[in-house]
Amino acid sequence: MTDPMVVDAGLYGLATRMTNDLTAKIIAELDKATLTYDASATGLTFDAIVDAIAKFPHEDAEDGLFLLINRADLAGLRKNLKDELKYVEAFARTGYIGSVCGVPVYVSDAVPAKKAFLATKEAVTVFTKKGSETEQERDANIRKNTVYARKVMLVALTDATRVVEIATAK
Repeated sequence: MTDPMVVDAGLYGLATRMTNDLTAKIIAELDKATLTYDASATGLTFDAIVDAIAKFPHEDAEDGLFLLINRADLAGLRKNLKDELKYVEAFARTGYIGSVCGVPVYVSDAVPAKKAFLATKEAVTVFTKKGSETEQERDANIRKNTVYARKVMLVALTDATRVVEIATAK
């Protein structure tokens, strides 16, 4: 091995793939939501988010809520919120939304386009059997290093009343 960064770059790539895999599994579980709100007529607006919050059957519905949207839907949300956000300094400078109705907005490409998820952390649980394991093999004759990474976990939708799927298109 002539490049001393090969192992470091490989481990970074493994960690990235493991994180992306976990994110995809969490989004897949959120996609099983039983509570839904149809915002296909108006798109993702302040009113749609308020109405989706009203779908939660809990008194403490607004505690710990967050909104996950796709990057492709971010422009539409910015356009729809223009009047509510025009005096927010960060929005005026960079287009940063931050939160809507007190609910933080997070953008992820793992969220399907034309969908948004309004949820709390209690909606999905990650059951981890053991921590991350990393092993390395080396064949000295051909100077080949192989690195394996493993994380044993189960991702499950444990409280379907803590997530509302907002459909922004049919």
